[in-house]
Amino acid sequence: MVNEKKPVVADKAKLLWNLMDNISDSIYFKDKNNRFIMVNNVKVEHVGSTLEEIIGKTDFDFYPKEIAEKIAEDDKHVMETGEPIVGRVERIIRPGGEVRWVSVAKVPLRDEKGAIIGTMGISRDITELKRAEEALRESEQRYRALFGSTLDGVFVIDAETMRIVLANEAVANLFGFDSAEDVIGIYPLTFVLPVDKDRVNRIIVEDMFAKDLRQVNEFRTITRDGREIWIRAVGARINYQGRLAGLVSLCDITERKRAEEERVRVEVAAAARLEAERAATEAAAKITEAVRMTAEKYKKMIDELKQAQEELTEESNLFQNFLDNIPAFIHLKDRDGRYLRVSKFYHVLSPESMIGKTAFDLYPEDEARTITEDDKRVMETGKPIIDEERRYTAPDGSKHNVLITKAPLFDRKGNIVGIVGITREKT
Repeated sequence: MVNEKKPVVADKAKLLWNLMDNISDSIYFKDKNNRFIMVNNVKVEHVGSTLEEIIGKTDFDFYPKEIAEKIAEDDKHVMETGEPIVGRVERIIRPGGEVRWVSVAKVPLRDEKGAIIGTMGISRDITELKRAEEALRESEQRYRALFGSTLDGVFVIDAETMRIVLANEAVANLFGFDSAEDVIGIYPLTFVLPVDKDRVNRIIVEDMFAKDLRQVNEFRTITRDGREIWIRAVGARINYQGRLAGLVSLCDITERKRAEEERVRVEVAAAARLEAERAATEAAAKITEAVRMTAEKYKKMIDELKQAQEELTEESNLFQNFLDNIPAFIHLKDRDGRYLRVSKFYHVLSPESMIGKTAFDLYPEDEARTITEDDKRVMETGKPIIDEERRYTAPDGSKHNVLITKAPLFDRKGNIVGIVGITREKT
């Protein structure tokens, strides 16, 4: 039997040194007094010294007292209990003052008989990872602060379940829920009135999720406390926790919509008012034309009466003879209502006694007031009164139903200077 040749200790040491110097982690061995007995090149670089200067020294020779005391306490724990420390994250300050983060693993160092004679440790520099984690944490904190503090409602829809998986308090406040947790798991179209559901669902499924288009939509909803409000929603497709999702931002536009509705109402009312004014203008034009035609008609009648008046004035005797023999009460008055001429009429006992007097001197007060108002209307408008019925009390006290006709009395210049009146029995 051929004796196998065992490797010498020097070969093992060489292999160990090769292994230690080609590992990117910091490796060290310590005796029971926490003195370094073996370290690799990475540890030498971290300490900022030389191998010769490190061997035989402790952490108190290279680190601040509070850090060195913590390391010594851990070493003591490992040696006393035999329990390793694995994956502990520690903050250290290197001799040059640089702050680093390391992941530490410490195990008991044993001799051939299993007795603990020190510690062995491996430290991995995780400073960059720690900084990345802190940056991520800060980013997440900023995101959550923004997400939670924005006045607009924001929620995330899972594309597969079409349910809300994340929401802020503004969403809960907007729709009348007690908290954002109450919104989780709700189908978003719950917030949409039936009249808008097909349109909003098509926008979410086809445009936002399928086509990755940013969507802006406005719809109405009824809140849990019964209020009808208008919502403006802006949605976009995102990746949320490795799944396809939609981010939707909501804001209440009820006041804006009400303002728009009020503006439309005002515009419609203004248009209706303009149409009414146009119709009124047309009607006024028609009335004006009718008045003009009527005025021409009455002017013709007045002109004829004026001509007759002039002829009567020129032929005073003939006129008086006419007045004395016509079976009607004919009279002329000045602008003050005083009688200028009257005919002989069987109801008038003494026509001469009426000259210079007014109706108030001859008739009851109510009849005199009516007579005076008729005279005033004819003189002010220039329009005659033709065959209007009146109740009449003659100077002799008898009562009669008569028809009256009154027309303006003109002078030679065409000025109205009184009235001409004809009163006759109604038969």
